Amino acid sequence: LVKSEEEWSVKGDPTEGALHVLATKLGLSEGNIAHWHRVHEVPFDSNSGTMTVVCRDTETDKDCFVFCKGSVEAVLQKCSWYQESGKIYPLSDEKKEQILNVNEDFAKDALRVLGFSYAPIDWVDDDPRVKEDDFIYVGLAGMMDPPKPEVENSIREAYALGVKPVMITGDHPVTAIAIAKELGLGNDSTKVLTGQDLDKLSDEELADVVENVSIFARVTPEHKLRLVTAYQKRGHIVAMTGDGVNDTPAIKQSNVGIAMGKTGTEVTKATADMVLKKDHFGSIIEGVKEGRSIISNIRKAIGCLLTGNLAEIIVTATAVVVGLPMPLVPIQILLMNLLTDAIPAIILAVNPGGKDKEASSTKRQDIVDKDLYRKVITRGVILGAASLGLFGLSLAAGTGLPVAQTVAFATLVFGQFMQTLFWRQEGSNEGIRESIKDKYLVGGIGVSILALLAAIYVPQLAQFFHTAPLSARHWLYILLATGSVTLISRAVLAVGATGSNLTGLITGRKAYNSNLSSLAAAG
Repeated sequence: LVKSEEEWSVKGDPTEGALHVLATKLGLSEGNIAHWHRVHEVPFDSNSGTMTVVCRDTETDKDCFVFCKGSVEAVLQKCSWYQESGKIYPLSDEKKEQILNVNEDFAKDALRVLGFSYAPIDWVDDDPRVKEDDFIYVGLAGMMDPPKPEVENSIREAYALGVKPVMITGDHPVTAIAIAKELGLGNDSTKVLTGQDLDKLSDEELADVVENVSIFARVTPEHKLRLVTAYQKRGHIVAMTGDGVNDTPAIKQSNVGIAMGKTGTEVTKATADMVLKKDHFGSIIEGVKEGRSIISNIRKAIGCLLTGNLAEIIVTATAVVVGLPMPLVPIQILLMNLLTDAIPAIILAVNPGGKDKEASSTKRQDIVDKDLYRKVITRGVILGAASLGLFGLSLAAGTGLPVAQTVAFATLVFGQFMQTLFWRQEGSNEGIRESIKDKYLVGGIGVSILALLAAIYVPQLAQFFHTAPLSARHWLYILLATGSVTLISRAVLAVGATGSNLTGLITGRKAYNSNLSSLAAAG
């Protein structure tokens, strides 16, 4: 216990700290017990559920006792006697039941309960002797380890993200349920599996039941390892967090091992994939959000790049097939990739998100999937068709080839700028106004537009890039075409999404009718 500025604080293990506070309040200061010397220790073992020490009275140099603490059930198994008001009595089954009822009442109040016992050591020819089941039960203590208020919000966020939080604890099942209710993990009807229940299940049976259980109590390190493996067998990505040595096997087996930075042991930190600077569940949720934001940004950058490249391929390949002159010269393609891929796409990839970052972060998605390909193909084809259409119309109107090529070139570049703004909104509820407020993205596009205009209107650059000056009428057609591309692609994608939903409804209706037929046949 450490006192600073009229306030007491605990340094070290919180459970030991709580017991230290209790002893101090009862007047058992370190000075009162300084003559008791610990000569041996059996550390806490999750299998036995107890910790044992041997202490000797150095004043008399005679009294030597074994002291034991742990779960009330485990301590009672060692006891044949109990002490009350300084007297020792035989421990009957009725008395055990009474003690266990008190333990359960404490557990219902979300208290962590420890039982305590001791036994005198008999010396036979300088050999210490103590019977394993001859301890004297002295009482129990309940301590509150209240969850931080913000943890409940983190639990709700985890569910919204599609992440299933699971509580694995060595505490009493009733204590686990009480704490879980405070955190929003369960209610009175929530199913809890104990270590004894897990021992009765095979690995295959455990894999079948873990989906429907979120609370596991009175577990050992072996149980934790089995639970992680069971979730992995069900196809889940498992992140395991802990701070003690007994968490190490499960942390190593998990897909993402997470250790507590402040209270975690060195072994746990060395085994884990990551170490939390703040021992808080919310840190893990923030990491999930950040990871999904990164995936979302990568999707946007890939979609933006593939859309522009597909449009370029369509323009050049179609022109060759139908016998038109080349709409683009190689140096223009290189400049186009520099203007549209370098600055805007890079800014898009590292975009931190806007006001609606939460909405985009909560959606679980792969980096590349069918939905991304569908959007890339739709937008790329429409943009390529618009550019090729303007190129053909310019030639049909008697415009020179350099001007027509410049029209096609400018259409592709401006079209990709527009697509960049709309890819910026992908996966969120933001509008075009929010994209325009992104000063980094708009600044990058602005620099690229200035470079495009310089390549068209600066004579030396125009000669190098084989471009020709465009009139206001040409720019009007270009802006109308690129604006139409965005509107048309949105409409096509919306129709496609509606068709997909209708297909799902029809499939569901067929399954519903099939079930009705089965029920009728069974009737």
